[in-house]
Amino acid sequence: MTGLRRYWWSLLVVAFLIAGALIALRPGGISGAPAPVQAATAISASATLPSKTAAVGRVADPVAASSDVLPAQQAHELATESRAEAGPRTPPRPTTASPAPVAVTPVIYAVTLSQDALLPGSTYTVRGFSYSSPGAREVALLLHGFSFDYREWDLPAPSPDPQNPSAYSTARYLATHGIDAVAIDLLGVGSSDHPSGLDALQLTIPAYASMAHQIVQSLRSHYEKVVTVGGSSGGEIANVEAGRYRDVDGTVDLGFCDLPLFSAQIVVDNLSPTLAGLVQPYVDWEGTTAARDRMLYNFENTDAAVITQSDALVQPIPSAELHTTEAQPGRGLDLLVNVPVLVAFGQQDSAWLPACQTAQAGLYLSSPSVTTFILPGAGHALMLHRNAGVFEAELLGWLKGH
Repeated sequence: MTGLRRYWWSLLVVAFLIAGALIALRPGGISGAPAPVQAATAISASATLPSKTAAVGRVADPVAASSDVLPAQQAHELATESRAEAGPRTPPRPTTASPAPVAVTPVIYAVTLSQDALLPGSTYTVRGFSYSSPGAREVALLLHGFSFDYREWDLPAPSPDPQNPSAYSTARYLATHGIDAVAIDLLGVGSSDHPSGLDALQLTIPAYASMAHQIVQSLRSHYEKVVTVGGSSGGEIANVEAGRYRDVDGTVDLGFCDLPLFSAQIVVDNLSPTLAGLVQPYVDWEGTTAARDRMLYNFENTDAAVITQSDALVQPIPSAELHTTEAQPGRGLDLLVNVPVLVAFGQQDSAWLPACQTAQAGLYLSSPSVTTFILPGAGHALMLHRNAGVFEAELLGWLKGH
């Protein structure tokens, strides 16, 4: 019976993906607000695990790996700050006079791939890194965007700012200032498992939200507060997860808009990948590296070393994720998000029309506090521009203030 269910679900997913591709060619989207599910029951963690990782329900214990695979140390910051908010003001920017020691530990999660946590599915492995500091009681789950892996949050590029060696590493910056971070490679990307066949067709935004929910439940076992932070399509995953499962204490959307306000350039560049994705399980976002760089960066405010390093780390993306992202499923779930929200965009974001920079905040009708932040001179990947330190300080202040 389980096999038959999975067969029918796969057929539905294929039909949904084709519909998503058609939707992407015109303004529109999908909606829906399924009821929240019960939190999974925690089980005991192995004695060999780090103190701040655990297993929950269908999420396996994150386990430690050898230190020789740890990500390289990062860097960089500076610039001027601009913000408009619909919530309480955040605390002043912290200093880096006495940074806390940061432990970087590889983690592994066994997750169920399905369109919803209530549905059956195959089990796969998600890998990433935990960035932790002594005594932290809050953790941010960092969800990368198209063409990145976990290194969107921990880019191995040098910093010109000695006061902030973690300007290109949001993960290390947060851990240095007392908030742990977990940066993962989404399923189908980087070091995580790469499903094939019909399972590859299930790598949709709802499925990623389900997997994020499973990991959130694991983190809940060892932290008082869990927040999701998503960049670009990762922001859409965070939106859907927070609205569908309502199990986080806050959520951050960096550079994703749930309104049909795409820039003309992103539509043109992704037409070929969208169509190719109807027959290929994985495609290249934006089609070419040059087009990707134009979409991600404001070159006048980006170090050449950052672009070079980023280009060397480009990851293909699941076609199913591209199609469902274009359909903007968060549009029907943003209004169910009942926790504080931070919405941030780069001022020079090339993926969206300027109206998105404030319009997205208006979609979280149930949120008690919505804060908007615009990073001057930054493009779509605002965490990788020269003034990324300003964004990091804003994010840290928001996390500590909510």
